[in-house]
This record gives sequence, C-alpha cells and structure tokens, in this order.
Amino acid sequence: MRTKPSWTSTAFLADPLNPEQLLPAYAGKDGPHPNDAGYRAMADAVNLDAL
Repeated sequence: MRTKPSWTSTAFLADPLNPEQLLPAYAGKDGPHPNDAGYRAMADAVNLDAL
C-alpha cells in the first residue's frame, strides 16, 4: 500500500490501524492484492453514472 498522499485503487480497502495492509475482509492470500470481496468492493465503488 502507498503511504504517500496519492490515491490508489485499493486505498479505501486499507486497514485504518495499519494502512500498509488491506483490511482482513479484503486481503488476498498473497498479502498486497485484494481477494474477491476486495475486488467486488472496488467495483461497487465506481459510479457508473459518472462514466
């Protein structure tokens, strides 16, 4: 996860107590990549009407 003040596609999946890691509900088995629930949360965050 990035620590610089820039937006990433997974920034809102980060654990607020440990921003270097994803929340356990969204963490994939390899650590830095989201699991299916994380990818779903990212998809749900996109406002399709804005596209």
